[in-house]
Amino acid sequence: MMLFHGTTEENAKRIMKEGFMPDKKYNWQIKSKPGFVYLSLAYAPFYANEANGE
Repeated sequence: MMLFHGTTEENAKRIMKEGFMPDKKYNWQIKSKPGFVYLSLAYAPFYANEANGE
């Protein structure tokens, strides 16, 4: 199963280099559950656009 994580290009490069860092920073007004990284089957483009402010 392939899963996606919607984020900015800058964050994607950091994730590829350093790995995911749960709880480091929230991109949304609603906080995520502590200790988790959210992945999606279909909504990554939406979240990437939101992270970029588009």
